[in-house]
Amino acid sequence: MVALVSAFALTAGAAAIDGKWVAEMKIPAGKKAGASEQTITTVLDLKSSGSTLTGSVTTKAGRRDREVQIQDGKIEGNSFSFVTVMPGKKGDQKLVWKGTVEGDTLKGTRGREDQKRGLPFTAKKQ
Repeated sequence: MVALVSAFALTAGAAAIDGKWVAEMKIPAGKKAGASEQTITTVLDLKSSGSTLTGSVTTKAGRRDREVQIQDGKIEGNSFSFVTVMPGKKGDQKLVWKGTVEGDTLKGTRGREDQKRGLPFTAKKQ
């Protein structure tokens, strides 16, 4: 009975994450003189299969959108984690995303893999 309830909870949490989520994140100002905080919009298009999470993340900043695929996506209960790799002028930047599903809201952090704390985000289901 306990195994059946646990299996149902994992499936329910995984299914709740499926869909498109939109987050607006505040990016701190850079070190250049006159730099100001920037707001970027990020769309997470998520799909679960058991305890595996796949999909893409599209960042809307400036004049163009940048889409990257989710790697190493995992779901356990209402918790999720995945990695994205963003190519850049100084090489690839690996970002680790972690968070929880709370109804129609995702809450979590996004940060470089070598950082202890990440940038917080809240995404709403579309």
